Amino acid sequence: MITVLQRATRDEHGEAAEEAAAILSAFIATAPPEAIVDCIAVAVETPGRLVNLLEAAVALLSTEVLAALQTALPQQTVVLADLADSVMARRQSDFERHLGGEPREDDEAELAALLHGRGKSLGSIGRHEEALAVTEKAVAIRRRLAAALPDAFEPDLAASLNSNGVWLRSLGQREDALAATQEAVGIRRRLAAAWPDAFEPDLSLSLNNLGVPLSDLGRREEALAATQEAVEIRRRLAAARPDAFEPDLSLSLTNLGIWLSNLGRREEALAATQEAIAIYRRLSATRPDAFEPELARSLNNLGVQLSNLGRQEGALAATQEAVEIRRRLAAARPDAFEPDLASSLNNLGIRLSNLGRREKALAAAQEAVAIYRRMAAARPDAFEPDLAASVGNLGQRLSDLGRQEEALAAMQEAVAIYRRMTAARPDTFEPNLAESLNSFGELLLDVGRSEEAEAATSEGLRFLERHFEHYPEVYRELMDKLHKNLDRARGGLAGNRGDK
Repeated sequence: MITVLQRATRDEHGEAAEEAAAILSAFIATAPPEAIVDCIAVAVETPGRLVNLLEAAVALLSTEVLAALQTALPQQTVVLADLADSVMARRQSDFERHLGGEPREDDEAELAALLHGRGKSLGSIGRHEEALAVTEKAVAIRRRLAAALPDAFEPDLAASLNSNGVWLRSLGQREDALAATQEAVGIRRRLAAAWPDAFEPDLSLSLNNLGVPLSDLGRREEALAATQEAVEIRRRLAAARPDAFEPDLSLSLTNLGIWLSNLGRREEALAATQEAIAIYRRLSATRPDAFEPELARSLNNLGVQLSNLGRQEGALAATQEAVEIRRRLAAARPDAFEPDLASSLNNLGIRLSNLGRREKALAAAQEAVAIYRRMAAARPDAFEPDLAASVGNLGQRLSDLGRQEEALAAMQEAVAIYRRMTAARPDTFEPNLAESLNSFGELLLDVGRSEEAEAATSEGLRFLERHFEHYPEVYRELMDKLHKNLDRARGGLAGNRGDK
């Protein structure tokens, strides 16, 4: 019955859709826990309004039904991300309201668990500042508990520190992200030394995460070493229990491929990514719903790495397969997979452009922008960065076809989006704005507007300067491009003055 009503709530059914939604709302309001679990399964598998109806009902559900709803939600979900956060917010609010007086140790432990979970749900919907705030509260509570009872609470402290590192990094606080992740690794390394069976999986997770802020800070050899250790642990765990640990191994192999590529070790990078793909293909054959998304992600990376090796036809084939998988997934669950589809379409445009197929490259870039524009309208915090990058990419594809005025308009839009985001989060987005200003300057130079190109590249240098001072290896290439284009712009201005 739930599936039939869910299908009936689609917009194409007109007035009947409203009637079906009303019936579903009434059903949710009185449904027993087991029926709510069924609702989640239907919401994931069948498009319709059920997710929105469940979210609207969260505040009215009984504690028992709310607990069943939380248990039924998948650990990793995009289509249900807002619902998951609403559930966590209600659980946190209920607990804090009934806490009263000085909390006991058990109360503090439960509150910290709720705050930790809320941080994850907020982060999954792009509200990273709030995710960081609640996770830091969880860290503070768990640090206090671990000081008194380390055996009981250090594992929880490490988990919150690990999440804290993720949110700090997403907000551009790279040094702090590294410190939090290193502390998590330190705790988990000590725990794994004493109880390897229990804590080596957690250690490998933190080591895998550690590679990211290390790479952000230009410490690429250390990033590689951390990820290699994660791969080593996960390879050993997967040999003993492949069903449990092969997915984790594939994830670390994917990261390993990225770090090797960043160090110019392109053949080794390709081997790591191909191994990850081989595992994901095998896993996808038996559990496509679970592993096809990861297979597509690895294929997307494979396309980049093959292109770096000059193997453009192979790069195109890998990217096309990623697009094909993600298009199929997005057709069934657009909220969950359209962002991934847009990412692969962006890459497809680049691969096609590299092979001189410029009209098709433009079509892919335009489709990516259309998806990101729609997503950013609904959730700007999560998708405006992707929209800005995609619009900039569209500008390049238009320029390739000689449509310079349209290319400049696209690049101006990208600059405007990054400028707005930079005003709110300079640490995170100043380098992106600098790169966008550099691309805008290059287009201005192509149409002979040297004075405007000088202004754009000069501004880009100002935004990048402090980041380059802290992380020269990360930003050297962009800094060199900005200086080169600034010199070109000034040369053009000098030439113009000479002509006069």
